[in-house]
Amino acid sequence: MRKSLIILIILVAFFNPGCTKQPTGPLLEISKEEDPKTNFPTYKLIFKENNEVIAKIFFKNGKTLLAEGSIPAHITNVTNVELIRSGDLIPELGLKRVKEIVYSSKGKVVARLLRHNDKFDLIEGKIPNGLIVEKYENGNIRNIFTNRNGKRDGPGIGLYPSGRIKIEVTYRDDFPSGITRRYYENGSVMFEEKFVNKRIISRKDYYENGKLKEETYSDGDKIVRRNYDIQGELIP
Repeated sequence: MRKSLIILIILVAFFNPGCTKQPTGPLLEISKEEDPKTNFPTYKLIFKENNEVIAKIFFKNGKTLLAEGSIPAHITNVTNVELIRSGDLIPELGLKRVKEIVYSSKGKVVARLLRHNDKFDLIEGKIPNGLIVEKYENGNIRNIFTNRNGKRDGPGIGLYPSGRIKIEVTYRDDFPSGITRRYYENGSVMFEEKFVNKRIISRKDYYENGKLKEETYSDGDKIVRRNYDIQGELIP
């Protein structure tokens, strides 16, 4: 009878996920909701623990819409990125302009990457699927994006050390897709690029006062570029 009861408990736990042990520790969720009228998305960072929201940050139009709670120092469902070395040359590899990037999860190094001359070489381990988080030395979040099978895919954001939004981008198959925006720290747009099929088809640069500075776009086989003064007037 006792043996049958033990087997029954095991079977119930197996077929009922709610009875199994859930992951513990703070978790991070990132989402993007785009306004079809303005093309300006809202990015949401939600931090949870034991299914309870403990902190959240919303960004839209280059500004923080809402910030609540205390962001945890350690998040269990992310892989952390750290730049551990920067130099001009690694003689043994014959590489110049080198940066070494380390990926760690739950306190253990899971991958190492070398960036040199704008190329990346994975020299150890494998970059895990899921959220990748890079932080500044002060512990604030610098970049967040999602890795899928070695490629960036899905919404990503970059923040200034102050926590204000710096860049918004959506990746598809490791390339930006749709509208990408970079902001000045005051929240105004620095530049805006539109990507289609892994190509930039237009770009607009702005002065810090919000006025259009330069726009570039393709017109058939011709590239059109227009420049504007700080008042937004077209320069002949």
